[in-house]
Amino acid sequence: MPNANFFETYPLYRKFHENVPSRMDNIPKPRINMDCLVCGERRTFIMTNEYWHGKGYANHPSQGEDAVAKFGCVSFSNFQRWFYIKISDDLQSVFKIGQSPPLVH
Repeated sequence: MPNANFFETYPLYRKFHENVPSRMDNIPKPRINMDCLVCGERRTFIMTNEYWHGKGYANHPSQGEDAVAKFGCVSFSNFQRWFYIKISDDLQSVFKIGQSPPLVH
């Protein structure tokens, strides 16, 4: 939780039902495959920040928190995808509250 499918396909505000670790430093950082707007090809992206960034410490509680996940294209490091996520109070789900660039179907 959250996995590549969540970042690659879920629209804003759709709940992704999966148990969330109670500490932000235990939330997985999956690789994702999405289109790179620099080259126009499908590329691998890796997360370049920590979910707990800006919270003060790595083992910050996850309950009810907002987090940012920044993914950089491994081929063109100047292109990033940003995801803004909200973790539920009961740690049973997460959903996107923002995404840049937007998901296009």
